[in-house]
Amino acid sequence: MAGSGDVLSSRFQGHHEDGSMAKTNIERFDEISADILAHLYQAFPIPTAVTPSVAGLTELKVLNQDPVSEASVNSGERDPETEFFDASLAWLAHSGFILKKDGGHFRATYVLTAYGLQALKHVPTPSLGSETLGEKLSSAARSGATGAAKEAMNQAVSIGMQLLARSAGLP
Repeated sequence: MAGSGDVLSSRFQGHHEDGSMAKTNIERFDEISADILAHLYQAFPIPTAVTPSVAGLTELKVLNQDPVSEASVNSGERDPETEFFDASLAWLAHSGFILKKDGGHFRATYVLTAYGLQALKHVPTPSLGSETLGEKLSSAARSGATGAAKEAMNQAVSIGMQLLARSAGLP
């Protein structure tokens, strides 16, 4: 059954009518992570929910849940790319770019860490303008410019890893 999730997730899967190859996991990670970081950069410093809709994925909506039996009534379909989204979100938290604030089942919120914010506030080429990586990610995510988003994401990860390495005393 072809639902809207099929169309949206094709952005990450790389299904093209011309038969070109699917995107690599790294390309999918860059695009999804760029959407996540742009969302958190725009919300900073307020912890906010990060759901698959941040990356344009469809999600199941829980209409009613029994707290005792944990049975629920749902609406919509889970996008097949949600598992990859969840893994990307977990990696960003585990690697120190974002902090997960656990508020119970279905209530986690996230916020950029000091390292994540510092990486996104970096201006990669001051001679070409004062736009930070976070601003580039945000505008690329809004406009759907995946190439620009991936480039800003790669720069942010590189800078973030350098900051984390320095704080750990590594050269």
